[in-house]
Amino acid sequence: MACIECSKTTEPTTVNVTMWRDKQLVVVENVAAYVCHECEEQFYDEQTGAKILDLANKGFPKDKMVREISVPVYSIDEDLGKTTDEIPKGG
Repeated sequence: MACIECSKTTEPTTVNVTMWRDKQLVVVENVAAYVCHECEEQFYDEQTGAKILDLANKGFPKDKMVREISVPVYSIDEDLGKTTDEIPKGG
C-alpha cells in the first residue's frame, strides 16, 4: 500500500494509538496499521478505524479496558507550580 501523504511504501504492522479524552490519556494497544517508511504516518483499514472510533464514541468504557498504566508528566515551563490549565496560552 502506498502512503496517502507522501506516496512511499507502507508496511503492515501493529502500533499503539494514543488519544486524549477530556484530560485523560488513552492508549489502544496492538492496533493493525500500515506505517510509512518515509514519513512515519499510520493508516488503518476501514474496520480497524471503525473499532477505534466506536471505543472513543462510547467514552472508552471501563469494561473494555485491558489494563491501566501510570504515565509520568513533565513540564518545561519555568513556573513548575502551575498546571497546564493555568499557564497562559501564546506568548
